[in-house]
Amino acid sequence: MRPARALILDLDGLILDTEPGYRWAWRAAAEALDWPLADEFWPALSGMAAEQVWAAMAAAAGEGFDLPALQRLSGEMWLERVTREGIAVMPGFERLLAEMRRLGLPFCLATNSERAAAEFCLRCAGLKGVFETMICRESARLPKPAPDLVLAAARALKTPEAECWLLEDSWLGVRAGLAAGAQCVWVGAAVETGLAADGVRVAADLGLVAEWLV
Repeated sequence: MRPARALILDLDGLILDTEPGYRWAWRAAAEALDWPLADEFWPALSGMAAEQVWAAMAAAAGEGFDLPALQRLSGEMWLERVTREGIAVMPGFERLLAEMRRLGLPFCLATNSERAAAEFCLRCAGLKGVFETMICRESARLPKPAPDLVLAAARALKTPEAECWLLEDSWLGVRAGLAAGAQCVWVGAAVETGLAADGVRVAADLGLVAEWLV
């Protein structure tokens, strides 16, 4: 990979360990509504925007299922849990943040989450104000895996896409980066599953990415 002139970071699953909390709330709410969700349903949701998640759930549940009730109940359960317990930061992020700042590299978020949700999660994790630039779901016509969010992030960073490193934890996000022409680093998932793609570098965690910056 060429040296990074700027970094574009995903949020859920990459910086914040939010996905277990989402899965717990969706499962608990679904069971309360007499719809047991199978384990194999979860991997496909990784990295999706909210509208994509709900569309997938509606398709799986079938006609007649009370999707608004699932949305309402799971949201209430998730909010109560994170308000009480907070949200954990993924391993290596603090080291990566320190290295980006030391090197003077511009960086931003590019997330399928809506801005209000992203800001709330960052506050729950003690990271309020860390990201001056946040490219959220409202910033693009289409969510990942379309390239719109990544392209918008590169414009915000005033850096050509090919000189940006895009850090992602999901294949859906990596696809968006490849489509945008960014240099992609797949963190965590690719190493664990053995999956990879041409032009994609894999890292066990963000601490290793920090080493690569040096």
